[in-house]
Amino acid sequence: MMEGRKFAVRLCAKDSDYMKKMMYGGLHGIFVQMLKEDGKTWDAFKVTRGDFPADGEIGEHDGFVITESCSDAHGNDLWIGKLVVLLKKLDAMKEKILGICLDHQQTVFADYQYTEGMKTKSLMVRRACMARLEMTWRDTENNNDCSVYAMRHMETYMEQSVNAWKCNLEKGNVWQMNVLLIKYCGSILSSV
Repeated sequence: MMEGRKFAVRLCAKDSDYMKKMMYGGLHGIFVQMLKEDGKTWDAFKVTRGDFPADGEIGEHDGFVITESCSDAHGNDLWIGKLVVLLKKLDAMKEKILGICLDHQQTVFADYQYTEGMKTKSLMVRRACMARLEMTWRDTENNNDCSVYAMRHMETYMEQSVNAWKCNLEKGNVWQMNVLLIKYCGSILSSV
């Protein structure tokens, strides 16, 4: 392991009161707790509030984590546009990026395909329209567990209709989300 490495977490969601009280002080604390190792520093940038690094500071980090958001990556919010520009800069610099949100991953994946000469596929991915399905467990009040929902969906969806799909998620069940978060983080981190 290299000593003295520095990473940045781009926080794209606001912390709920629950997250601040119960989960290591919020999203930044959760990521630091999950990924901390001796000699590594984690800086947080609350991009939804316009907190972005200056161009000269981008190269100070060895890697970047982009967290989930309830916003659409193609939305008109100023912070979203600035984040997309930053992601393109990071991609052009060949920086390491971990995206925890499907919309951001779509943008980065399309850019990657383009740089690898897969221009037609890149265009198809970029133009792909993400649709939100109406599911009984959909929770518009939960702004923090989008990645847990995505992981559970990938684990349980087998091309059945939404009505026949049983992923055993319960709307508003915070305990269930925390158990799944720990399960998925443990699986990801132990596979490295």
